[in-house]
Amino acid sequence: MLKHRPAGVAVMKYVSRNHFIVFMTLACIGLRFVLGVDLAPAIQTALGVFAWIVLIGLLLNETNAVRFQVALAVFCATVGQSFVPAVIDGGSSGFAAVSAFDPPHYGLIYLALVSLWRSASLRRFRWGLAALVLLLSTTWSIWDVNYAGEASIVGVSLFFAFLLVESFFIMSCLEMVVSWLGARRALVFSSLSVWMRQFFRVCPRDLVVASVTFLSVALCLYLDADATLERQYALGICAWTLLIALLLGETPAVRVQVVIAIIFATIGEHFASPFMGGYIYRFENVPAYVPPGHGMVYLTAVALARSGFFQRYRKHITVFVLTVGSTWSLWGVTLAERGDAVGALLFCVFFVFVFLGRSPLVYLAAFFITTWLEVIGTYYGTWRWVVIDPVLGLPQGNPPSGVAAWYCLVDAVALGGAPHLLRATESIGAWLRAAYSKKLVLENVAADE
Repeated sequence: MLKHRPAGVAVMKYVSRNHFIVFMTLACIGLRFVLGVDLAPAIQTALGVFAWIVLIGLLLNETNAVRFQVALAVFCATVGQSFVPAVIDGGSSGFAAVSAFDPPHYGLIYLALVSLWRSASLRRFRWGLAALVLLLSTTWSIWDVNYAGEASIVGVSLFFAFLLVESFFIMSCLEMVVSWLGARRALVFSSLSVWMRQFFRVCPRDLVVASVTFLSVALCLYLDADATLERQYALGICAWTLLIALLLGETPAVRVQVVIAIIFATIGEHFASPFMGGYIYRFENVPAYVPPGHGMVYLTAVALARSGFFQRYRKHITVFVLTVGSTWSLWGVTLAERGDAVGALLFCVFFVFVFLGRSPLVYLAAFFITTWLEVIGTYYGTWRWVVIDPVLGLPQGNPPSGVAAWYCLVDAVALGGAPHLLRATESIGAWLRAAYSKKLVLENVAADE
């Protein structure tokens, strides 16, 4: 007869998971330093997306309390990095630079600290780890000071002492804030859930998602019209926070679709703008708010498509969109001062999406949100489309009349790829559960012998 040892098995699983979390945190942070300090914006964004994926994957098997603590740690640390340097520099206005990979790294570091504390084997070596961190920090401080041209031992000691006190103070404050808010999580969430239920009884969720996205797009592009690169990072943090909040009430299928849309659109942005030069942002980069913005745009298209209004007036909306789009395209190739042959060609592609695509209402809804953001973005000069398309060699408007076709391509990839990714995830999960069950059986057999 097999002996059941749930306590021992739980401890072994817990310890190994803690080791894995610490290892993945060190790997993600180490990857950033291996690639160098001065990284291109595209590489920063890619590292940020990778770190977010790792952090979300590690949080899947954590409790809600730990997830809430990590979210607070990311928020508090990111806000601290944005505002504290400005205060130290004499109250200068504006935000300090926050790289795309900094927020998820804060979450990984906090989760690794939690894992170190709750792991018995790692806790045994906590003083050794502290000594290693002390040695590395001292070496780093000496190198930094020497590199800056201040080789004084007193300067090195003061610099390191300041680093140590600052780090201890920040981590202590962060722990107190997280613990205090975490203890009141149930009260805050229960009150918020009651308010949200009452709100959604009056206003449908789909309308809320669409309204929030339309307003957020307008506000973000207006603020970025004359913003610095640091403010773009701050807008990116706000966009990620808002997107995650909007996804809380969605199904797993929609969340996977949004993730695919973000990945595909971000790759397309870096290819079409910095590499090909089809359109150019103000800083000739891809702003930090663009990846989460694509997620919100896709979610808005899905929300509008499934809303009662679109379902009820499907034919009327189709006629309206095609009439407006064809008129805009015809005006672009005949009367406009700047030719728009590319826009007319893209509108023909959009026409095919509407009549032959698997989700016509999603593509029709994408026309509204994409036209909205393109008109506002080009009006404020956040980006501009070049006069001659670098691939086709044809003139294009600013923006092209059929620009919604590019977003429809993103939507089609997300809709088509989500089922395959979900099935692959379920297969991997089933395989892992079977492997773990087999491991439990073998451990119990070995213990019984």
